Amino acid sequence: MKGLTVKIGGDNSNLEKSLKKSKFSIRGFAQGVASVFAGGALLAGAGISLHGFVNQLKKGFGEATAFEQLTIQVETFTGSADAAKRILEEIDDLSVSTPFEASSLQTGATRMLSAGIAAEKVFSTLQSITNIASTDRAVLDFADAISKGFAKGKFQLEDLNKFLERGVNLLPALSKVTGKDSAELVKAISAGEITFEHMAAALAAMSAEGGQFFGMAEKLSKSTAGLISTLNSNITNLRRDFMLPIADAFKPILDLAIAKTQEL
Repeated sequence: MKGLTVKIGGDNSNLEKSLKKSKFSIRGFAQGVASVFAGGALLAGAGISLHGFVNQLKKGFGEATAFEQLTIQVETFTGSADAAKRILEEIDDLSVSTPFEASSLQTGATRMLSAGIAAEKVFSTLQSITNIASTDRAVLDFADAISKGFAKGKFQLEDLNKFLERGVNLLPALSKVTGKDSAELVKAISAGEITFEHMAAALAAMSAEGGQFFGMAEKLSKSTAGLISTLNSNITNLRRDFMLPIADAFKPILDLAIAKTQEL
């Protein structure tokens, strides 16, 4: 409304403390915003739509806040900030070197972590999955099957069928890993004797030299679709990393806004 003035009275000591505490964050935010508009001016000078640039910033901000939540989630599962940082960096690298989106790899990893698989085994298993999968959907299905089997403490036919539905027959590899012939293996599966260790070894063997899927991931990453995926992953990571400190600098401002709205 025109002419409306809101005065905040009372003890402002907490407000002043908050402002002092956040001055560096706000300064960083201001510098970030300045750099954003400077970049926008350069892009506009290069004939790139400012509207498109702003849309990229919006995407980056959303990706940065989602990544923060993902980091918290992974830290909770692993019990270590260092372990979370390491596995997320490894996933970023994997998304760039394979034809799969970072979001699919992140979801697959968190599913396995939530099932209780140790952090040091999650990435190696995820890497094995990317070596035999042909699509992002397959990555998620395989990670889901591994997670459910691990949670149950055994892998049954329904878990193995998820791989078969995506063109991956694990039975020959499991036969080699366990030393059982086909009939014995079927009995072992029915008896619940196939463990996560068996599955991890079978997945690794299938993409190792001499394995059925050896070299497939590298070839897929060099295909047109694979190169487009790698480019998208690079752009997404750059956009997200650019916006992370700016999103972080919003926190003290949001804290102050929340505090003041609660006082109204």
